[in-house]
Amino acid sequence: MLFRSGVGGTSVREIKYLLATIPARFMRLPATKKRILRKLTEVIAWDLSVLAAGRMPAVGMDGEALPAPMQAHAAQPVAGPWRAAFGGIKHDTKARKELHMFLRSYAHTACCDSCFAEQHSASSWRRPHLLFHDFSADAGWRATMLDHTAYLRVTPPEALSPWALVPGWKLELCFHDVLHVLHLGILRDACASALVELAGEIMAAENPAARGPAALQAGLDHLTQEP
Repeated sequence: MLFRSGVGGTSVREIKYLLATIPARFMRLPATKKRILRKLTEVIAWDLSVLAAGRMPAVGMDGEALPAPMQAHAAQPVAGPWRAAFGGIKHDTKARKELHMFLRSYAHTACCDSCFAEQHSASSWRRPHLLFHDFSADAGWRATMLDHTAYLRVTPPEALSPWALVPGWKLELCFHDVLHVLHLGILRDACASALVELAGEIMAAENPAARGPAALQAGLDHLTQEP
């Protein structure tokens, strides 16, 4: 897990810092993973509260006494006039599910953490208007979009994201990592499928009798030839 600053240069070394490394073997049991994530977010929440105040703490996160060298800096500015606040968290789809332990994710019938869209299941025939692959303007899931207030209302307290402890965290501030979700994710398949569809349409228009792989290859050759 990396922490990224919203100010500074463009070098990764200047704006990204390692926040935590958690071995995968510790995250296998849901109950253990939840305890680890909760403790991690408690630490992050405390750190951000100190940074938001802009002054070095007099005691530790749990009220414990700090080492003498740290006590000597109590109440002094952390970084001059600068303060910090939570600005958002970016992740790919798997990390989004793992870090927040959402009840709605690609691993569930209720497949979207931001609405009530569903995947096909034994019971989805009762709610066909919520199927995720309906992209029409009047798709039923469009009326179920969740903002942070709605997320808190429909989620049991014990199932809330561990990040709910962090000051400033909101569902709307959980951003998708475009590089991993699109460029290294679905676009690899979507682009290939789009090329096949375009090639098929070209050959159907130019030679309606053409069929099979040879016709498809001819359409692809037409798409990729130099202008």
